[in-house]
Amino acid sequence: MLFRSDLTGSGNNTLRLNTLDVLALSDDTSGGLIRLTVHGNVGDVVDVVDSGWAIVGTTTIGANAYSIYQNGNAQIIVDSDVTFG
Repeated sequence: MLFRSDLTGSGNNTLRLNTLDVLALSDDTSGGLIRLTVHGNVGDVVDVVDSGWAIVGTTTIGANAYSIYQNGNAQIIVDSDVTFG
């Protein structure tokens, strides 16, 4: 199962999770990494509640830029409009 979270819509939305959540939510794997993709708008937030996340790159999906954050084998690919922290 590929897991994507879409925070777009009315109002500002927050997704709160940790590394174990990413590992449990997604079966999207590449090179031994578990990936979660988050789409959103300005004002939306991905709130990670554990430490160790680092930005490891960027990518483009469609016409949107995304930042790639990694902690161990977990990756979160976050729309550049969304605040990560």
